[in-house]
Amino acid sequence: MELRITEDSSWSRYDAVAQDFSSAFGVSAVAICDGLDEAYYDYEVEGVTVTLHLQHYLGISIFVSKGSETHPKSQSVFAKISEYYEMKN
Repeated sequence: MELRITEDSSWSRYDAVAQDFSSAFGVSAVAICDGLDEAYYDYEVEGVTVTLHLQHYLGISIFVSKGSETHPKSQSVFAKISEYYEMKN
């Protein structure tokens, strides 16, 4: 389960998406890993770990993190996230 948010891989766009995600779902990042050309911010949404990912060549995406795919709520959480971003576009 992965949702591409944008092909724009700028840090400013990533920061804006992270702030929007935190606000929309009432969560804060529980883990942050920044590198030179990519970043991962992990959030816990209804018990499901969701990762916001920036990759310089691919853009910005959101996916259910490894280990959370089998969580009973993973599909419904991912559906809520997908619906939210479909409405924004």
